[in-house]
Amino acid sequence: MFNRLNSLQLSRTDWKIKIRVTRAWDSFSSSHEFIGMNLIIIDEEDFHIHGFVIPEALEALDHPFYEGGMYIIENFMTRAAIGTLRPVTSDVCIILNESSIVTNIPLEIVRFPRYKFEITEIGDIYSVARNLDPGQPPVYALDIVGIILDKGETVVEATTPGMRQSIRFNLYDGRNMIRVVLNDEKVTLLGHIFDGDYPVDPIVILTSMRPHFRNGVLQVSSTEATKVYANIRYHVVWQIRQRIMFNSLRSLELSKTDWKIKIRVTRTWNSFSTNRELIGMNMILIDIEDYHIHAFVVAEACASLGSYFFEGNMYIIENFATRRSIGYLRPVTSAMCIILNQSTSVTPVPLELGLIARHKFEITELGDVYSIIRNLAPDQFSLKYIKAATDRFDIPVDVLGVMLDIGDVKVEDSAATPTTCVRFNLYDGRNMTRVVCSGEIVQSLLPILEGDFQTNPIVILSSMKPHFHKGVLQLSSISASKAYINISYDAVSQMRRRLIDQC
Repeated sequence: MFNRLNSLQLSRTDWKIKIRVTRAWDSFSSSHEFIGMNLIIIDEEDFHIHGFVIPEALEALDHPFYEGGMYIIENFMTRAAIGTLRPVTSDVCIILNESSIVTNIPLEIVRFPRYKFEITEIGDIYSVARNLDPGQPPVYALDIVGIILDKGETVVEATTPGMRQSIRFNLYDGRNMIRVVLNDEKVTLLGHIFDGDYPVDPIVILTSMRPHFRNGVLQVSSTEATKVYANIRYHVVWQIRQRIMFNSLRSLELSKTDWKIKIRVTRTWNSFSTNRELIGMNMILIDIEDYHIHAFVVAEACASLGSYFFEGNMYIIENFATRRSIGYLRPVTSAMCIILNQSTSVTPVPLELGLIARHKFEITELGDVYSIIRNLAPDQFSLKYIKAATDRFDIPVDVLGVMLDIGDVKVEDSAATPTTCVRFNLYDGRNMTRVVCSGEIVQSLLPILEGDFQTNPIVILSSMKPHFHKGVLQLSSISASKAYINISYDAVSQMRRRLIDQC
């Protein structure tokens, strides 16, 4: 019934779209004559484009356009997006004229988002501006986000077109800072922020900003299309707030212990000595930036902290030690790990679904396992190279596939204690590898072993040790190994599609 925005072409005018207006602003000539109204519109597929309404079309409308309003628009022109400082990156824009039909309709809040921005990290702005000639604007204007610091006074200056007022401040996103200049009527957009209406510094999104150098200093300045949004319900605003309030896992160093992180626990397991005494509790933590790290709770702290932690739950953790990741069979490739001790403070917090991932794995294709260990001596731990070739980290592998040729569950005697064990082949649609699982992970596989699934489920096996056994490549579980069956995860969906395509 309606055309999708990403399907619009230049070949016709009999389009019919159902959209929401996310932004609106007027355009004026150099002599301050009204040229038309600009719109950023979005459809239910979260695709947005630039629209322009000529003055004659506005006069013919029964009602004006409002930011946040929803409309059905029919019979309009399309043209290729051209020029510089374009407000969005879509290749097509639309032109509404006297023949266009616009119908105001009730809001469909869930299906049509209120906002969409193409945020540029402040740290990336230099790479955008450095190749521009003096006075040359970029093709696309920038949407940026942060908190306002070091606000100056409003200044009125004489310029060639006439008197101009401006205000300068810094914008900080928790990592980087940049100088910002707002000019003319854009200054008034910040009034509610500077008037002290917020108990803490609000997170501000500035749209359609122009990056450039002034006296050798990088800054961004407002354009005609610039809008200001403070503390709106938008995922990037939440992310910046978390970044400013909490340390990111990626930023952890060895220099201090007064860290404060907000994380989700994706995996847990205990470590024991050879005589089965508890050494400590292991966790894989992930933050809002989708960065994960290994954490260890020392035995002395397990009594007070260990009972707090559950897979899938979220926590604020304060005051812990950091150290470099060392040793064999590390569960993740991050260079740092954290140590929680008796001085560490842990606070459970409500889940914030959709903002911090439930799972993260570093999946290795079964076909690549052989290349990891082919040059190693028998029974030597696996080696994976990350960063430079000289930075060698001994880590196990995360693999996925379907279980085939499943053997019987057996109890095998080991040097320490009898262990439950099962052997099977793991197939990923391209390659197959022999797998041996023993200990607690076997319990996680019982739904498959007992035939609870009508079709072969897709299994992720984390922290598996690749090695040769009697000349045959196989994967064996270790204390950190976990099994996850048919979970909601991109790699699982991709694997399922691969297997279906083979049918």
